[in-house]
Amino acid sequence: METKNAFNGNVIDLEASGLSPDGYPIEVGVVLGSGESFDALIKPLPHWQDWDEYAQEIHGITREQLEREGMHPRAVCEKLNALCYGKTLYSDCWVYDHRWLHKLFGDLGMHMTFRCSAIEYLLSEEQLSRWQHNKNAFVHATGIRPHRALNDAVIISETLERECILQTPSHLVGGRDTTTAVAV
Repeated sequence: METKNAFNGNVIDLEASGLSPDGYPIEVGVVLGSGESFDALIKPLPHWQDWDEYAQEIHGITREQLEREGMHPRAVCEKLNALCYGKTLYSDCWVYDHRWLHKLFGDLGMHMTFRCSAIEYLLSEEQLSRWQHNKNAFVHATGIRPHRALNDAVIISETLERECILQTPSHLVGGRDTTTAVAV
């Protein structure tokens, strides 16, 4: 069984202040198929006040840390737009990540120059049924700490890459037919 679409290697993940309707993005991580990556803590805008202590326990980021080390949201948006222009980035939690991106860009009146799409568009039902297991296996094998945006983007990207390679005929890698490669 093959994947639904070829994976382009582009992944985005966001961490948030909490999952309530008043939550907001606090960290973004991007991994691109080109090998480029970007991550930033996001300094809260003045009207972003919601804070969930349980979410803080999971990601380990404090509001004080965001105030001290966070990048201004406009600078984050500008960097994302420049780095991801015209690309589709995949998320394994699109319902929230898409919401956080729209909050980030929308609250600044900025337009996203890239798309965020769900991994469900890439994977078959069979692949989705083993997604969490394969993701957890990668985390266990590598020791990468989840629930930080760049770490999660790497975990998602590597898990997707492994899943897509496993499900793609061996002569088709990265959407290219490697049987016609010229020896140098």
